[in-house]
Amino acid sequence: MTTSATLSISVHPSSLGGYGQGLRAAGRKGAETSRLQCQLCGLPIAGDPLIFFRDGDRRHCHADNLVEACPACVLVQGAGRLTAARESLPIWLPEMSQRGLNRLTSSLHERAHTIGLPVDFSGPPREDSPISRHILKIWAGLLDRWILLRETAEIRTVTDVVDICLAHDPVRGTCPLRLVPGLRFLHRGRFYAGGQDVYPTFIARNRQFREAAAPAAPLSATATSPSASRPEPAFAVRAVG
Repeated sequence: MTTSATLSISVHPSSLGGYGQGLRAAGRKGAETSRLQCQLCGLPIAGDPLIFFRDGDRRHCHADNLVEACPACVLVQGAGRLTAARESLPIWLPEMSQRGLNRLTSSLHERAHTIGLPVDFSGPPREDSPISRHILKIWAGLLDRWILLRETAEIRTVTDVVDICLAHDPVRGTCPLRLVPGLRFLHRGRFYAGGQDVYPTFIARNRQFREAAAPAAPLSATATSPSASRPEPAFAVRAVG
């Protein structure tokens, strides 16, 4: 599979518009931004942040094109990564922006870490509790939206999204309009660097930073599973490609 330099940003229709104020604020030069906050979703970052390229082209490393970001936001541009299918899942979630989804999943990963639940949800928590059941219920609702996209559009992985976008626009790999209303990338709680999943370390470090800065607020009881309502996707079931 060959991808263009701009493919990674254009396959994700909400990657720019969904961030809103975040990207407008990120118009400042990289050297002027806070190194303790993701400039896209606004969540704190402990240690060195990652880099988000505003125009989607990793060859353009001038300061105005660089935005300091967290792993969840950087993975918006990760469709061309060899590890992309292990790091993200495409889901159908038109009622939530990508920015909002990243904040939600980052919160779930941090809370999972505090109760001994693997941040990629690959195993059970240390003990059953209302908070662990609540976290897993929300995560199951998000996975339900992956199943919805899989069943209605036969889109199972990030690679499928890339292939559809390249078929639609071989030059830039832009996303078909039928996918624009609700295609999102669900961060699976993994981020690979040098062949290793470094995300658990990132979460542990970030959690320590946040606890030192302020007491953690309880997970909102109003946070409900996205599976509560399943709107039909605004595209034809078989109209893929």
